[in-house]
Amino acid sequence: MKNIYSGILALSVFLSCGENTVKGPIGNPPSNSANTSSPILGPSSATKLSQPLSSSSSEIAVSSSIDSSSSDNNLSSSNSSSSSSLASIAISPGNWSEGGKIPHEFACASLGGQNQTPAYSWSYDNPNTLSLTLLVVDETTPCGKGQDACVHWSILNLLQTTRAVDSFKDYLTLDGALEGINYDDESGWAGPCPSSNIEHTYTTIIYALDIILESNVQNKKWTAAEFESTYSQNILAKGVSTAVH
Repeated sequence: MKNIYSGILALSVFLSCGENTVKGPIGNPPSNSANTSSPILGPSSATKLSQPLSSSSSEIAVSSSIDSSSSDNNLSSSNSSSSSSLASIAISPGNWSEGGKIPHEFACASLGGQNQTPAYSWSYDNPNTLSLTLLVVDETTPCGKGQDACVHWSILNLLQTTRAVDSFKDYLTLDGALEGINYDDESGWAGPCPSSNIEHTYTTIIYALDIILESNVQNKKWTAAEFESTYSQNILAKGVSTAVH
């Protein structure tokens, strides 16, 4: 009797297992044409494929656009940075100390001065330099700021080999040199001539340029602000000196 029950139990187990298997030839795995043609996808792969292809293409395009824009911005920033950084020219006044007081002989005649032209020297070497420009401006009230500054002197188109200008000199005798208009509407040097006892600051700027200026530049009052704006792409270097009166 015990053997009969054991046989029945074994048969039941066998039938139960058979119901959970896919019928096929003995010794061969169940065949499934769908499974053999499609790879088994993990969660991440299924997520990626469940998104529309156009969405993925858009994301790639946006990503490329962002990368390209970032590169352009970096390039633009680099160009801007390089165009705004100028080499320095060491310039020194010849008739007073740096930041010192301008002697009275260089002041205007109405103040009892002799309106003598001052001397400056500088050191700078760049084979790309084709001309030099020297400006002297005053931004102390009642003179304005920037393009409204008072222009005391402008010598343009100095030879690139020039390293100094002397006092008591006619600068129009220099090869190619031009003198612009000063605050008195005349060419040449216009000495300090403050209308009050307020001390004024006079700024001298020397520029190295990669061009030779046209002759008509002598017909303007060149403030430093206007000169730098006009020739921003041609200025290679700049030097500054200050004095008071």
